[in-house]
Amino acid sequence: MTLTNVYTKSVRDRSTSVLIAAISTALMFVFGMAVYRDIDLSVYTDLPEAFQSMFGIGDDADVGGIAYSALMASYGMLVMSMVRTIRL
Repeated sequence: MTLTNVYTKSVRDRSTSVLIAAISTALMFVFGMAVYRDIDLSVYTDLPEAFQSMFGIGDDADVGGIAYSALMASYGMLVMSMVRTIRL
């Protein structure tokens, strides 16, 4: 691969770390779905409206939406920020 500019070098240098971050985030989402599947959703749907809006839980909340909100708001953000700092 000929590195003709800075952009192609940056893509080549970061492609491994981005791939690892995407795979690890997807695995965390699958594991989170397995954990949240067994939780009674009334724990989340019975919260006051202010808490529901703060956590991003809508009226039609299901297991997928709650797992997505919980994981991507915390772990997903951490994994993607590590991509910027770790060089593989």
